[in-house]
Amino acid sequence: MEIIRAALYIRVSTEEQVRDGYSLDAQKAHLIDEADRTSERIKFVFDRKVVESQVIGGALPMGYRRENGRLVINEKEAEIVRRVFKLYISLRSRRATAFKLSKELDRRITYPVIETMLNSEKYIGKYRDNLNYCPPIIDKAIFDEAQAIIKARPLRSYSGKENHYFYIFSGLLVCPLAVALSEMRIITGFIAIMVVVIISLKKIVILIKR
Repeated sequence: MEIIRAALYIRVSTEEQVRDGYSLDAQKAHLIDEADRTSERIKFVFDRKVVESQVIGGALPMGYRRENGRLVINEKEAEIVRRVFKLYISLRSRRATAFKLSKELDRRITYPVIETMLNSEKYIGKYRDNLNYCPPIIDKAIFDEAQAIIKARPLRSYSGKENHYFYIFSGLLVCPLAVALSEMRIITGFIAIMVVVIISLKKIVILIKR
């Protein structure tokens, strides 16, 4: 709600300036200033929510549900979270963990899901600087053990298989076509942004002349 109010304030304020005959440069400067202030207000709101252990919008991590604006443990899902950490410590592979869990639950669990869960400090009750943001699902010793395995894992090849060898030419051979396509996408994106900016400026100029 605070974000919506801030956005509406910028829009109304800018429209009032157009009606009052402010110059284009003055409007741009005012808009930038208000955007900076709005960003600070939004950051302050988010930081306050974290300190007060309130849920910030978005998808909830598996194992939790929302209750009175805070995270509480969903025991049914929490068992899956504990199983993920147990499997990973045993198998030492996120792909193997995802495959094993998918078979156990009879539903597809992807590698990114396992990756996100293993790296989320919310499972030990921590979020940013708040060490008691939510009730923990995973014991810190287990979480730390999983993190140690992640940091010590071997290099992986492009096929996703474990690779215990380091090749001195890795990353040095580059496909010219891939580079050209990448540069083309960057240029196309820049042109699209400039077109949007020019159209927006033309609309502001038209409003000023009225």
